Amino acid sequence: MRENIALHQGACIIALDDHNNAIGFITGWLEGGDGLDSGNYHSGGISDVFVLLNWRGQGVFTAMLAEMAAHFRAQGMTRMETYTLGMNRAMQDILARSGFAPHKVYYEISLNAP
Repeated sequence: MRENIALHQGACIIALDDHNNAIGFITGWLEGGDGLDSGNYHSGGISDVFVLLNWRGQGVFTAMLAEMAAHFRAQGMTRMETYTLGMNRAMQDILARSGFAPHKVYYEISLNAP
């Protein structure tokens, strides 16, 4: 099930089980080099993903990812990007199997460290 978010042509895709219970979601937005208000978008970004624990490993995320890619393609996007934590190897493996490759590296430091 796909619901368009009016602001910036984003999307929220909700995965449902056979009884129409929500079992996961993925949200995304369009982005481009000319700023969000220009309408000159070139890529779709995935911001948030969740799948209920007992549905993980059953292809729910992969199906939602494919649906989001189709949505972005229909909007004329030529690229899709997302991020995950460096220690989240399971997500990195899923993304790699889905055709994603590392592009940006993000580092952080605690300012509370001695």
